[in-house]
Amino acid sequence: MAAAAPTPEQQREYLRVNVDSDFLYLLEEHGVDLALQYSVAQHYKNVRAFAVFADDRAAVRTAISADFGIRPDTAADRARIACLVTSWEAARLLREEEAKLKAEAKVLGMQKPLAASDRAAMHLALETVRGYAVTEAEEPAAEYLAHKLEQIENGEPTASYLDEVISRKEANSLQLQTVLDNQGRLRVTRQRPKGKLPQGTEDLRAKIRLEASTWVMLSAKCRGRAYLQGLELSHFDRYLEYLLGDRCYTLQVSSAMPSSSTAGQDRHTLPVPWGVLLQYEYEMRKWAINRILLSHHELHFTSQVALARRSGHDEQAQLPPLKWSRKGEKGDKGRGKGSGKTGSKTDGRIKVGDSWFDLVSKTPDGRELCYAFNIKRGCQNKGCKRVHACRIKGCQGNHPAFQHGAQGGS
Repeated sequence: MAAAAPTPEQQREYLRVNVDSDFLYLLEEHGVDLALQYSVAQHYKNVRAFAVFADDRAAVRTAISADFGIRPDTAADRARIACLVTSWEAARLLREEEAKLKAEAKVLGMQKPLAASDRAAMHLALETVRGYAVTEAEEPAAEYLAHKLEQIENGEPTASYLDEVISRKEANSLQLQTVLDNQGRLRVTRQRPKGKLPQGTEDLRAKIRLEASTWVMLSAKCRGRAYLQGLELSHFDRYLEYLLGDRCYTLQVSSAMPSSSTAGQDRHTLPVPWGVLLQYEYEMRKWAINRILLSHHELHFTSQVALARRSGHDEQAQLPPLKWSRKGEKGDKGRGKGSGKTGSKTDGRIKVGDSWFDLVSKTPDGRELCYAFNIKRGCQNKGCKRVHACRIKGCQGNHPAFQHGAQGGS
């Protein structure tokens, strides 16, 4: 039995949850009907992907007919195709202009703008984590998000002063400034707004929670960064408890000598200057960021080296091979090559009786054979760690090589 078609309400809910808001607005602006929006959203969720699904108008029309089953047989269907084609053209232009702006900002050393689709996706991630619709005062400003995002992309995250941590509510007023670029041209840009330092404990809580929202949104965007994985709002809540608790801001000290009779008595709160607390809070976040950068080196270098040693990899296989491991091998190799008719490389040859035999330097399991044991003088080293066995290839019997025939070797 075929599944029932979704109702218009279900289609709108699917589009709201799964599709970027700027892409949805683009389709609506160019007159794409709700049913066709729902069909397109099954495959394309943002402007960037929709802008490159075809190369020209003809390819777009062919793809629309093949993917969405719209044939240009009637005027209504041709109008639907036209709406989708104009939407594709607008998406392509938006993508190109966005790429130009980012490239220009990088060349001129200016802050790259935050794409509307990225901000919408990060906003949705924040609401998912918090479990409710966040207000403007609880969401960081787009300018501050773009600034922190650019730091992470460059691999240089830093701690910001609390007057730089601003919300969307504080950034509503448009502030413009004129700057000179690298080529001496005068440009008008939007100035990054600046807030105020917290004046009390409640202001400090609001600022730290706003910073927590910023890092949660950044973790949703930069999922490949190791130091952003597993980040939770509860980490910042515990940090606030430490700052405003009895180990920091409400530190308790005793005014009497410690004794059993005065235990827990005559204690009072040490007055901590507010400026000292704010400076200490900034240094704590600065230390935390420096710590994660150092642990990043430990995670991807030191730990990997240690794990490679424990995993049993053959270290010699990763080293450049030595040309000769012992002084005697070069001469042995040369003698073996000159004696044979085939010219094959061996570790030498020996004549026993009327026959010639190839020699080897190691046992089949890789242990080194003793050279001195295989000559008439014999091995004089009592602590010799090499294997005392016949060096003739395929034998390795319990006798020297010059006695190979006498011991029944073949």
